[in-house]
Amino acid sequence: MKLEKLPSVISNNQFDDNGLVISGDKRLVPAYMASQLGFNVPGKRFLEYFYKRLEEEAGVLPLCPFTSCEEYLDFKKLENCKTLEEYKNFWKGFKSIIGPVNYETLIPKSKMLIAILDGGHSSDDGTSAEIGHYATKYEEKPIIGIRSDFRLTENIEAPINMAVSYFLGEGPNKGYLFLGPNAYEDAIGRTKTLADKIRANS
Repeated sequence: MKLEKLPSVISNNQFDDNGLVISGDKRLVPAYMASQLGFNVPGKRFLEYFYKRLEEEAGVLPLCPFTSCEEYLDFKKLENCKTLEEYKNFWKGFKSIIGPVNYETLIPKSKMLIAILDGGHSSDDGTSAEIGHYATKYEEKPIIGIRSDFRLTENIEAPINMAVSYFLGEGPNKGYLFLGPNAYEDAIGRTKTLADKIRANS
């Protein structure tokens, strides 16, 4: 599927020759936001709050797959689905836009990936897929993982799935994993450091 128009977060912003976003007298670093929190109202509210902090405190422009995908698919139609076939057709449409929007448009425009690993006792499968894809395709770009949930996964040695943790500090790419009650604060601080470095080298 080819997109007839770019997501507004791309088309409504001006990117310089180095891929940074010109915003007044600032240059924002675009970051792909991986999480499972955009599927419910409390999660969306938290993302709005977190995105605002990233922009104001770290100079980062969040590239949100949820808000971008919603530009191509009306999620309100789910409320009117009455049959299994209607549900299947809706999610078939959703599946068809994930590749063109997330993997072919937003991720290539990003300078880093920020993954929220909260929302369950283990890391979300979609978020894990995005981390693995990003780490193997864009080795030179950093990944930040955030998990404040103190529950362990299937292995007492791993606060998250071991395959995912490999890309967040142990693998060949630049990965960082922040855990515990201060995970978000620490992650914003590291994000600012990385964003400042990207700006300085651009």
